[in-house]
Amino acid sequence: MGALLALGLLAACTQAAPASEPAIAEAVAPEPEAEAPEESFEEEEGEADLGQPWNEQGMYCCHYEVMPYPPPLGINGETTTFEYGSRHGQSFTGAVTFSLLPMPDGWDSATHPIRMQGENGLSVDLRIVDDGGVDAIGKIDWSQILGRPIGMAAYLAGAAEDAGTLVFVFKVIEANRKLLEYNDDPACQTPGYIALTAQWGGPDEDYLTLALFRDGPWPPADSSSMCAVYNYDVGVVSPIE
Repeated sequence: MGALLALGLLAACTQAAPASEPAIAEAVAPEPEAEAPEESFEEEEGEADLGQPWNEQGMYCCHYEVMPYPPPLGINGETTTFEYGSRHGQSFTGAVTFSLLPMPDGWDSATHPIRMQGENGLSVDLRIVDDGGVDAIGKIDWSQILGRPIGMAAYLAGAAEDAGTLVFVFKVIEANRKLLEYNDDPACQTPGYIALTAQWGGPDEDYLTLALFRDGPWPPADSSSMCAVYNYDVGVVSPIE
């Protein structure tokens, strides 16, 4: 009887539903969290107000920056040639060409020297005088000397929005002969400065005007230091090779 009871219990255990095995969770890699956009700590730079330019360099092209290629060269230092526009210009140089010279050793200016080469063989090496045109305002009437409206004085006084035509002054470094050999004034035979208009435009205007001044401190005391004025016609800019 005990054996039969044991067999019954065994059969009952065999027929009972097996205990469910613990579920094994599949390993699922967690999705990467979306990266938050990096915060930019750079503030947007606003354009600095440099104020009104107060010298030829700022009024001409490059406010508070170096101007390595002075007028009347091309904007990238290209050689420029002007035809003489008067009998006096013809006798002074004929057609005149301005070209860039390399920086000499020990040169203390960021602006290159330039060479003024006349068709008649006259050669003059020039160095720009910083603020030369502006510094002479009040001592020299540029408009009267150069025979055309020069806008620097009115612009600097706040009476004009545009500087108009500008004047650049160059110191004569070296010349291969007397510039004004037949001038009655010995001081004008070897003038120390050449001033020129930097802007031109329009077939009825002088494209280049040169004014020669005696040597000495710049600016001069008044217009009496002027020796001669020469006009030239349309300029031709030579491409850089």
